[in-house]
Amino acid sequence: MTIKVINEQQNLQEVMQVIFTHLEPSKVMKFWAACKLGKGDYLQLK
Repeated sequence: MTIKVINEQQNLQEVMQVIFTHLEPSKVMKFWAACKLGKGDYLQLK
């Protein structure tokens, strides 16, 4: 069995494509706000 490992950037791009495809923009924005994306200390979170 072979496992394909993709990098973090590829994964984020794919996730965002799925979100944009299946949700209307206002719901995407509410999701981002709920996740507090873009806020805080990235290194601490990671």
